[in-house]
Amino acid sequence: MASSERWIQYPRAERILERLLDLVDYPREIACPPGHYGATGMGKTRIIQKFLRENRSHFDRKLGRTRVPVVSIQMPPAPSERDLYEEILNGMSGVFAQSTSITTLRHRIRALARS
Repeated sequence: MASSERWIQYPRAERILERLLDLVDYPREIACPPGHYGATGMGKTRIIQKFLRENRSHFDRKLGRTRVPVVSIQMPPAPSERDLYEEILNGMSGVFAQSTSITTLRHRIRALARS
């Protein structure tokens, strides 16, 4: 097992993982609650890595397409709106050209998320 896959179980991390799993199934009609944040060195990255391992993309035979339950992105310290949309699309394996407008990027994300 790679060092990035080691996991030490502790109650607070388990509560966070349970909360993240609740967000995967969060009703689409309701605005999503704020994410998780904390000081450097608190274990946020390890928790997210574990969550991503447990919620990998998979082919849904019933729907006939790949289901991506979680998209993870890494943003630069001072991202622009374009940076955000491009990172989300990259995380969703979306295709776009550098000249694509911000509005089109946003609509593409919504369409991919619905499908």
